[in-house]
Amino acid sequence: MKTPNSDIAQRYLKAIYQQDYETANNLLANNVTLTMNGNNKLSGIRIGKPAFFEAFERMMQLTQFSYKMIEEIEWLEGHSRAVLLAVETATKNNVSYHFNRAIDYQIQDGKIQAIKIYEGEPVTVDLIFS
Repeated sequence: MKTPNSDIAQRYLKAIYQQDYETANNLLANNVTLTMNGNNKLSGIRIGKPAFFEAFERMMQLTQFSYKMIEEIEWLEGHSRAVLLAVETATKNNVSYHFNRAIDYQIQDGKIQAIKIYEGEPVTVDLIFS
């Protein structure tokens, strides 16, 4: 039986937020691609696991480790992807922000091949990650 793509993405999210980097690493393809839009320190395309984990660590540092997902609004399932509509939060300079994201996980052979993040509030995200 094929595992739904959203199950793979959810296992990855649970692992990364619990700092279980071994499990998260095992769910990513070696040449995983992370694409983040915007005009901030995290914007751009990163290829490979080291660059991927470096971006996640940088995101945490920029928010004094306050960044987290607070709500999974909806999962959309496709043949080779899962898309999550989510609400996330972070604090910067003692101000808390909530923002919406669509996160597109492209999955093949049980591994996340690419993650593309689409911002619902790009100006807010640029402020947080600048």
